[in-house]
Amino acid sequence: MSRLETSRAVPALFEFPEEPERQECWGRFLDLRPHGALLLCQARVDRGARLRLRFDLPGGGHVEGLEGDARKVRRDSDGYCRVELLWRTGEARERLHRALLKIFVNA
Repeated sequence: MSRLETSRAVPALFEFPEEPERQECWGRFLDLRPHGALLLCQARVDRGARLRLRFDLPGGGHVEGLEGDARKVRRDSDGYCRVELLWRTGEARERLHRALLKIFVNA
């Protein structure tokens, strides 16, 4: 499976399962790949944080409960966090693969 590229931003809702008191926040994908993703958000995300994502894929398909770990986090000069996320499990990768496959089959 190759990376997903789209001309429009793909928003994602971030939840913090290890911090139940923390509110969810919105961000967007900069890159989506089988092993992980590159995300951009205004919320503070620490290296090692676990994120749970919900998002709609371009062309159809909804993904929720996809968990990953923040492996690299960099805050830019505008205060946005660029988060390199790696999917936690093979099951997470498989769920994403199935969702993307539906898009390509129906295209």
